[in-house]
Amino acid sequence: MSSTSNKNTICIDAVFLFFCLMAYGCGDTGSQPTDDQNQNGDEDADTDSDVDSDADSDADSDSDTDSDTDTDSDTDTGTDLDTDTDSDTDTDSDTDTNSDTDTETDSDTDSETEFPDTDGEYCTGIPELPRPATLIDNLPSSEAIVFDNAGNVIMTSGSRIRKIDYSGNITEEFPYTENENPQGITILLDEDIIIANARAGRIDRIDATGASTVFTSGVKPNGLRLDMGGNAYLSSPTGKIERIDAQTQEKTLIFSKSGAKFDGIAFSRDYRVLYFGENNGIAHQIKIDENGTPGEHEIFSQFDPPKYHMDGMAVDICANLYWVDALGDLWRISPTGEVKKVADIKGSDIIFGSGIGGWKEDHLYSSNLTSAGIYEIDLGVKGKPVPHLMGRTFKHYRKKPLLNRR
Repeated sequence: MSSTSNKNTICIDAVFLFFCLMAYGCGDTGSQPTDDQNQNGDEDADTDSDVDSDADSDADSDSDTDSDTDTDSDTDTGTDLDTDTDSDTDTDSDTDTNSDTDTETDSDTDSETEFPDTDGEYCTGIPELPRPATLIDNLPSSEAIVFDNAGNVIMTSGSRIRKIDYSGNITEEFPYTENENPQGITILLDEDIIIANARAGRIDRIDATGASTVFTSGVKPNGLRLDMGGNAYLSSPTGKIERIDAQTQEKTLIFSKSGAKFDGIAFSRDYRVLYFGENNGIAHQIKIDENGTPGEHEIFSQFDPPKYHMDGMAVDICANLYWVDALGDLWRISPTGEVKKVADIKGSDIIFGSGIGGWKEDHLYSSNLTSAGIYEIDLGVKGKPVPHLMGRTFKHYRKKPLLNRR
């Protein structure tokens, strides 16, 4: 009986010892990796390491485990996750706001054009005056001209409106009411054409199909020009300058002078000054703000002795104003008021080329009312941006040289 009891006791002791050893051994091996991690420090920055619940290994075993109670121990919640991490989320990554993706405001859709300094290299380097004029004689006579986006010149020619390419081919033709005396012409932002019908006292509108409607009435228009908002400005031999709203066709009086006969009209290169001329050789200017409100008026230039057949006007990107005499000579007036003869021509309407279809943008073109053809004058300086060509011309001015040197 006692022998059996002793054997049982030994077995129980052995089992107890076995489990104790197992328990001790498992506890030790569980604490060891934690200690190794502490020694290797920065291998894992996971905040669950070192402070893991598995770190409940014997507080007595290896209680000095390098942790010392130093606040710099690896059980610190900082665990080397310093802000200077080299991870892929570094703020110096390729998503940096200074990236090379071209999102700057100098894009092609930018509506602000950088014009050359009038005293700078471009404007002081334009060719000397006077300049030779070439008559393109395979075109009919015309009162007024404008260039479209397709490489055509559109002209008022007798009782017809014609679209003609640089080679003289008529690409399109619209009949116009007989004896209505069409004068000024320009193109709206939607590419419809408007025509100054002085005799009928209205402005007509012609769409792409050739259908004609009344744009506005109760006016006696001669010259026509658009501002950048698409509003039409007209000069009148009744001594008025008026604006026609592009959307409502509401008329606004910009300026009037009793007894004056206004003809030529043109905007400055930045569209903040409106020039208009009396046919006796007095050039006026009036400031126009961004809302179209007229401001200060003054005389810009005056011929002495007077010239009594002054007609169309145009402006280049160097802020020079061009003014043609229907009985002879094209003149240039600098921003400072200096007047010089440009060419010996008899013209009515003048406009810079579109740069499309052979019509060079640094050439000035003049309609010829008295005989067939259009005059072409190589000025070596481009015209200012034109509203219906704006998408093209703004890109052009920012991306290409301003002048073509010869």
